[in-house]
This record gives sequence, C-alpha cells and structure tokens, in this order.
Amino acid sequence: MPRDARLGLVVGVCLVMVVAVAYYHTGGSASPPGDSASRPVTAPEEDGDREVAARDEPIPGLPEPAGRNERLHTVEEGETLVSLAIKYYGDRSRSSFLFRANRDQLLAPDRVPVGTVLRIPPLTAELAAGGSR
Repeated sequence: MPRDARLGLVVGVCLVMVVAVAYYHTGGSASPPGDSASRPVTAPEEDGDREVAARDEPIPGLPEPAGRNERLHTVEEGETLVSLAIKYYGDRSRSSFLFRANRDQLLAPDRVPVGTVLRIPPLTAELAAGGSR
C-alpha cells in the first residue's frame, strides 16, 4: 500500500473516532456546528429524573404492559400452550387463542421458549361461548 494511501486511511479513521466521541459526549443528539459552544454547561440530570423518563418508553423485546384484566405468565420448563390453556381457561382448545394473543413473541404454536413472557387475555363473552373454535 502506498504511503499516501496509508496516511489517508489513518487520518480517516482518526476523524471517524473524533466524530464518534463528540457524538457520544453530546448524548447522541445532532446539533449544528458551533451550537455546543453557545450552550451553557449544566450539571448532569439526576439519575432519578432519567429513570422516570426511561420507564415511560416501551422497552424493545418486552411485551407491552398487560391490559385491563390481562395477566402475564413467564413460561417455565415443560410448559406448552396447551398446558397453559388448560391452566387458565380449563380448555385445551384455547391454545390457539393464546397463540394469536402472543403472535408477536412466538414463531409457532409448538415452540414456546422458556422464559418468554406471554399475555393471558381474559375470554370475551363470544369466545367463552365457543366463537373461536
């Protein structure tokens, strides 16, 4: 590799590192050049304030908070949708109802990974009467 190419590579990598460090220190917010100098330096936020703000945002990968009368169940070793349908609804045929309620977390009805948090919605009147069989 020619010397000029090596020098260009080193300068480019250093420039990327400087930009990354500057971006990290601004908290990831992009601002116009020169804007950071005009902002007053303030003390960092209290950890409690940041924690409250973080709780309001949904966490990727976790189920949304349970709705009204909806329960959450963490799958344990040996549990299946059929066993959960029997446990919560008393009817093994409701396993398809559980699968549809948790479609965003399950790949297939017969694949329920241990540790998955499933929503256990209440049966509506029409479902309880046998509307989804």
